Amino acid sequence: MLYNKYRPKTFSQVVGQEWIVRTLRNSITLDRVPHTLLFEGLRGTGKTTLARVFATAVNCVSPVEGDPCLECVSCQNSHKNILEVDAGSSRGVETIEDLHDTLRLRPLRGKFRTVIIDECHMLTEAAANAALKLFEEPPSHVVLVLCTTGQTNNPDTKVSKAFSTLASRCMRFKFAAVDIKDIYKKLRYICKQEGQETEDEVLRVIARKVRGSLRDAESLLDSAFTFSQAPVIRINDVRGLISIEEDKALELLEVLCSSRPFESIPLVAKFHEDGFNIPAVANECASLAAEALSLALDDSSFYSDSQRKRLLDTTKGVDVNFLVDMIKSLGTIKSSSFNDGKQDLEVALAGLSYSAAFQPSAAW
Repeated sequence: MLYNKYRPKTFSQVVGQEWIVRTLRNSITLDRVPHTLLFEGLRGTGKTTLARVFATAVNCVSPVEGDPCLECVSCQNSHKNILEVDAGSSRGVETIEDLHDTLRLRPLRGKFRTVIIDECHMLTEAAANAALKLFEEPPSHVVLVLCTTGQTNNPDTKVSKAFSTLASRCMRFKFAAVDIKDIYKKLRYICKQEGQETEDEVLRVIARKVRGSLRDAESLLDSAFTFSQAPVIRINDVRGLISIEEDKALELLEVLCSSRPFESIPLVAKFHEDGFNIPAVANECASLAAEALSLALDDSSFYSDSQRKRLLDTTKGVDVNFLVDMIKSLGTIKSSSFNDGKQDLEVALAGLSYSAAFQPSAAW
């Protein structure tokens, strides 16, 4: 997998998260290593990767500006001092009790043993409470890193309250979505390293589609490499794989902005029959509406010239308030175990279609 092959091994290789990288580097160069950390943010933004890099760097014999050298004995054997726990599958109090026993042992080499608890929001209430003492007074040779997508944000649940108490004992870092331009540059770098010529529009579509998740972008690029098997990967070859929701969303936007907005409802029914991801199409349509508003203020865009022209032609003369309503209505459509989002989208489209019939024209 490309995301494993090109996973950063030093701070300088990490894409985005500049202030977090700088803080962790400084903690090593100033010899002020925090013993408990919390990494929270979107999936695929580098939480576990940075935790591994940090775990390697704290034991490096000759770090360069906080970066691990990757050549000393400690760096070569860093895996022996890193213990990773998947709280998604090992979420009970027994896991924490085992950690207490394991962490009594000092590291084989270097100063620290690092424990990375991934998906820590999945810990049970008992497990989170059992970990409190460990996080309040960690042994001097232990570094504890919690990684989470921040899904325990319901203040009414006991698990959330226990997790909040646990998080308060940590130095917290909020990971932001990776910038679309940084994702594009990383994908271009991978293509160059792999010797695979790829049309620029393919990389741009992937960078837009993943919404800040670099790992998702690398996985999509990997799928494109496998699917195409052509000397040059072109957008028309992999359109069904990476950009089908965007195409359907633009089709939906064109109907909503036309003189026949009510036709958007049977159009969605057709999308549903054809097996398309309805919430993905709705969210992509909201993104296109937001892009149209941005283009009205600033002509720079990450879309191709042809797509930009089509988008501007589609929304020409459309009331700004209508586009704002579209973003609010369609950007919140989600699916669940009992709801595929189709009915919610149809209700939203009915409201938008009704308001479109009374919108003022040429409001740009």
